[in-house]
Amino acid sequence: MDIEKALFRFLLLLYPRRFRREHGVEMRRFFAEALGIERQAGPRARARFWLHILLDFARSAPREHLDSIGLPWRRRGPQGSVIESLVHDTRMALRGHAKRPGVSLVIIATMAVAIGGATTLFSVIYGVLLAPLPYAQAGELVRVGAGFTAENGRLYALAVPEAAHLEERSRALQSMAVTASASMTLRGEAEPEIHAGAMVSWRFFEVLGVRPALGRFFVPDDDIPGAPPVVVLDHGLWTQRFAGDRSIVGETVTLGQTPFTVIGILPAGFRAPEALVSSQTKLWISMSFLGEEMRQDPIDHFLGGIARLSPGTSVSAAQAELHALDAQYVERLGRSEPSRFGVAPLQAETVGDIGQALLPLFGAVALLLLIACANTATLLLIRAAERRDEMAIRSAIGGARWRLVRQLLTESVLIGVAGGLCGTLLAFIVFDIFKAFSPENIPRLAEVSMHRQVLAFSLAATLVPTGRPSFFAPPPPPPSPSAPA
Repeated sequence: MDIEKALFRFLLLLYPRRFRREHGVEMRRFFAEALGIERQAGPRARARFWLHILLDFARSAPREHLDSIGLPWRRRGPQGSVIESLVHDTRMALRGHAKRPGVSLVIIATMAVAIGGATTLFSVIYGVLLAPLPYAQAGELVRVGAGFTAENGRLYALAVPEAAHLEERSRALQSMAVTASASMTLRGEAEPEIHAGAMVSWRFFEVLGVRPALGRFFVPDDDIPGAPPVVVLDHGLWTQRFAGDRSIVGETVTLGQTPFTVIGILPAGFRAPEALVSSQTKLWISMSFLGEEMRQDPIDHFLGGIARLSPGTSVSAAQAELHALDAQYVERLGRSEPSRFGVAPLQAETVGDIGQALLPLFGAVALLLLIACANTATLLLIRAAERRDEMAIRSAIGGARWRLVRQLLTESVLIGVAGGLCGTLLAFIVFDIFKAFSPENIPRLAEVSMHRQVLAFSLAATLVPTGRPSFFAPPPPPPSPSAPA
């Protein structure tokens, strides 16, 4: 079997079926004749021959497919087809940039640095400030606390009786849970490891709308004092420490000196709510370890509260209800000072004041992008001024004004796209460096990535006009035939 002929027959499959029926036999015959000649010329000639064959297939096969679906590739009007005109403009633009590579490279580098910096910072701003929290119906989640006043606008921790009072009587809060951070030592056959952990009430994962990857989450009986110790493992800890062993559910692990039964595994990608506990929390235990004294103490504030608003309830309505519940709580306990219950959107509590630092920084980078656009426009204006004679000659020999404008627009778009692509690649590099060396107090930084919205911003920055060339002014008229030389 002749491999080269078989390869050519395979390449013919790149053409539409109708084209193969009309020209396939003739093309195979022509190829066989040409191949016989090239085989006698030696290996180097055969390599050049195959290079021409592949280039011809790459160029002609797409055209035939466009013809087969009715796109006007070869149909010519006064100016040729749209596709041919676009290809011709692109080819001419590439030639123009190749003749002046220095200016083109400076423009591309300038745009790449500006777009790369702006894209990197926008990705951080979007991931930290704008992207919704990674929970189901995250807009309904609120943080619940005490010590809230209109003046300070801050929420502090709850005592156990306060949390129980709100959970029992609130109608604005569809469901509520509490949590307390703790450091835990995981022991076993491997070396002991200290991990961030949290003690949570049984509704915690229900409030967040999270389902287990394996096993189950807490149930009401797990919160009863004296209940068997149970733990839920973070997905990352499960894969790293226990090699993703599914049989770990139901087995016992030791935290500190206490054996705990593993009842469930969190799904991959779950992020702990940073407004309440550390984002690196790996171990989750129930409230059964709370002693009776802590459960009854009305002034020991150590619980972070989280809740989901009832359907149709606003934050302001929930705040009004909690104000009324605060009065009931004061009357029931006979306290002299109110607890000042309050709620706030979980996302606002998570972000805090970081926007006051990020937004001015983004404004500075946006200004850098505008300066880069101005510098690019200046360079393009200089180039356009140098080409006025060229434009005049092309106009004199019949080039329409819109045809010249389209050519220069193509050149600007090409160089802008090149700068945008380089800037986007640079953004990926700078983004990783920023995450590695950024301050630890930036919330949600672990969640930040190059979202499609970030890439859309990069595209928008790329399509910012890269200049206002002088083709908006008419080119100088050609010299009159009667005028003296």
